[in-house]
Amino acid sequence: MNFTFLDGATGTNLMKAGMPRGVCVEKWVVDNPEIIISLQKEYVLSGADIIYAPTFGANPLALKKYSLDDETETLNKNLVSLSLKASEGKAKVAGDISSTGLLLAPMGDASYDEIKSAYMRQAKALDEAGVDLFILETFSSLGECLAAFDGVRAVSDKDIMVSVTVENSGKTLCGDSPESCLVALSARGACAFGVNCSSGIESMAEIIKRLYDVSSIPLISKPNAGLPVLVNGENVFPESAESFAEKYEALEKAGASYIGGCCGTTPAHIKALNNKLKDKSPLEPKKIGVYASSNNDIFLIDKITSMPERICCDEDMLFSIPEKDEADFFRLYVEKNEDLENFIEGMSSIETPLVLGASNITLFEKAVALYVGRCIYDEECGFDESDVLQLKKKYGFIIPSKDL
Repeated sequence: MNFTFLDGATGTNLMKAGMPRGVCVEKWVVDNPEIIISLQKEYVLSGADIIYAPTFGANPLALKKYSLDDETETLNKNLVSLSLKASEGKAKVAGDISSTGLLLAPMGDASYDEIKSAYMRQAKALDEAGVDLFILETFSSLGECLAAFDGVRAVSDKDIMVSVTVENSGKTLCGDSPESCLVALSARGACAFGVNCSSGIESMAEIIKRLYDVSSIPLISKPNAGLPVLVNGENVFPESAESFAEKYEALEKAGASYIGGCCGTTPAHIKALNNKLKDKSPLEPKKIGVYASSNNDIFLIDKITSMPERICCDEDMLFSIPEKDEADFFRLYVEKNEDLENFIEGMSSIETPLVLGASNITLFEKAVALYVGRCIYDEECGFDESDVLQLKKKYGFIIPSKDL
């Protein structure tokens, strides 16, 4: 097993090349194609195995801010063509997907279906344009990231890598723990998971170390070139290529195997990293147990010896959710469509592994798709086994009789 080398920053290098602030990055890149082609050619020459197409904000909900949502398909296909031209078949091209900028309910007004549909539209264009795989990056909401994952998977079977951004608190901006994101997304089928942006190498290494202990898939690290400092009114990332590569040893030892850089990094940083680590082997992923998760905690599930009584997902559900130390599980039953609103409102308060059931399999799928975590299927529902297994492939929930 070898390290997989990713590229470095795009945005900070485009700004160095003259991109003004406040413009739609994707439209500017299409109008100035030679800049991204030159940058990405340098990344390939520096040893990058995967380069990210400059489609970071090219989902229709983000493009709508610039009145460009009608150009979603055209922009994505044109942007991918530039990366394919730069790679010349020497590196894989990942379709880059990031946040819509909207918040899912109950924190905001966006719905799961709205977010998923937007990502389906972008992912379909990327897939048709010929990307080799997808990268969901810089997400600060696990809920939005899961909707994005489901949107991509609805239109393509290609590999999906995922990385989130983590605040100084050790969690995402929306309060999700990196471990919870890993458990939920690896269960969904992510081929690699990790962290990008966020911070410098030292603090990212602590996060990767925590993830390594509970991960069965390769881990991604894409740190910034140090912490930004203000120089003449501009944020500058001070880490030199040589220093960046030297310090990266901490991420190597922590367990990262998909390695690259984020803000402030350049082809020189990736070349220095490649020179230092190309002849080394990363740590192998661990064999781990079965984990369930909420949005901010994970739970090792060994066996289920007894099941609590079902709680109806009605307006009183919040009053029935046990404290973390009061119960081994929380068993919830969704009886009708109207219950889903209560579920959305209350799920962030669930502090124990969730056992989820519903009155019919259509309703169960809606609920499991909405859950920001990895739940356990309530087998007393008695749904057709082939239908349940098909849903498990999509959403990655735990089936006690098969997984434990």
